[in-house]
Order: sequence, then structure tokens, then C-alpha cells
Amino acid sequence: VRPNIVTYNTLISKHQASGQLDRANALLESMRASGVRPDVVTYSSLIDGLSRSLRHRQAERLWCRMRELGIQPDAATYNIVVRMYVRTHQLRDARGAITDMAASGFVPSPATYSPLLAAFGKEGDVHALVDVLAEMQRRGVELDVRAMQAVASATAA
Repeated sequence: VRPNIVTYNTLISKHQASGQLDRANALLESMRASGVRPDVVTYSSLIDGLSRSLRHRQAERLWCRMRELGIQPDAATYNIVVRMYVRTHQLRDARGAITDMAASGFVPSPATYSPLLAAFGKEGDVHALVDVLAEMQRRGVELDVRAMQAVASATAA
């Protein structure tokens, strides 16, 4: 029995979740070699795993490669990418990813904004935090608990 997209994505997800990123990347290569085309789930899983393992350059290269191949990100992918940029303190790129997300027809959620709010809060950048809150209001995105905690910690500093 030949593995299909679901098989590969499941294995890649399990390997990345357990920190076995080299094995997950090897599965991506095997997948390509066997003629199974990776999809948004494949790339999202790998980008998330690489970013969480602080292999940000590799994660960003994979993000660019995914888009070069014409694989359209979904809302979950954008959320992963926003977190990736926040982890590397590339907050302008994180905001750019949110803008791209909205331009692609996805509505950013509180989960999209919370990492960015927390980062601006940690930096004490109240102006940027207020700017993001205004953007959320314009888009009709309500604060969730994490977002409120980020705002509270920034204003308490």
C-alpha cells in the first residue's frame, strides 16, 4: 500500500510534534519523490514545528517556498506565521502577515492578534499596542482572555 497525503501529513505531524524535525523533513522529501504533492497542512505542520524549535530561518524559507509553489495558506497557517515572526521579534513582519491574511479573505481572530499584543506589551510599546487594538476594533475582532492579559500587563508596566 502506497502512502497518500493523509498518511504523510499524519506522520509529519507526529514527528514534528515529538521534536523529530529532521525525520519530518525527510518525510517531506520522500513525499515529493513518491509523487504526492504536499498541501497546506503539510507545510503548516512543518513551519510550526521548525518555529517552535527555534529553527526560524528554515521555517521562513519553507513559508516562502509554500507560497512560491502556489499553495495558499489558510487561517491556521497565518496564525502559525504570526507566532513565528513574534518569536523572532520581527513584529513588522507579524503585522504584515496579518495584513496579508485579511487581504486573502481570512478574518484575523483574537488568537491571531494575542501573540502580537503580548510582544508589544513585553516591549512596553503602548503606542503599537493601541494601534493593534484599533485595528482589531476596525475589523470587529473582540479581545479574548489572552489579549486582555497582554493589554493589562503592558499598561501595568
